[in-house]
Amino acid sequence: GALTWLLWLLDLPHAAIENLHGQLRFPMGLYKALLAACALRAELPALGANPASQWVQRLEGIPLPALYAVYFVSRESALERYVLHWQNIHPQTNGETLKALGLPPGPRYQQILWRLRAAWLDGEVTSEAQEAELLDMLINQVDTER
Repeated sequence: GALTWLLWLLDLPHAAIENLHGQLRFPMGLYKALLAACALRAELPALGANPASQWVQRLEGIPLPALYAVYFVSRESALERYVLHWQNIHPQTNGETLKALGLPPGPRYQQILWRLRAAWLDGEVTSEAQEAELLDMLINQVDTER
């Protein structure tokens, strides 16, 4: 099925995938996975030794079959760590926590929550107490920016 197509066409340029899609009319899920897999495969060298948070930021939203295909041909260990571990790491803090702390809803929520998640992913935070300290610092930054 889809994984076979992904492995077969993985090294084609974007324009070739579009051309094939125009001729073969791939299901939209497969088409998007093909585009994502080809782009990721081309970007692997640049991602290299980036911290976990940068890998997660790049890999989120990529269909799992695309990740599997790229891992199968590259054996990039960061892809395996993402699928098995990193994608499931999230801070204890959530939007309700921020609201309860009096922070007005808005784009800052996403920025704070991502910063907390990145801290967990990169080992900067390893406990709920450390997360709380970082959260206090981030909220104080927001207060001083107002």
